[in-house]
Amino acid sequence: MNWFSDEVLFYGGIALTACTLAAAAATVLVFKIRTRRLRARLTEEYGPKKKNGEK
Repeated sequence: MNWFSDEVLFYGGIALTACTLAAAAATVLVFKIRTRRLRARLTEEYGPKKKNGEK
């Protein structure tokens, strides 16, 4: 019975890690899409971003 609980913990840890990595990848993707949309909206409303030192 001891080997069963060891395997469950091992494969459960692998599964949990895989789920965490998938969630992190999805979060990064969502933030990139939202950032792109926000930058487009700000450019539309306020014009292109100026470089440092420009007025």
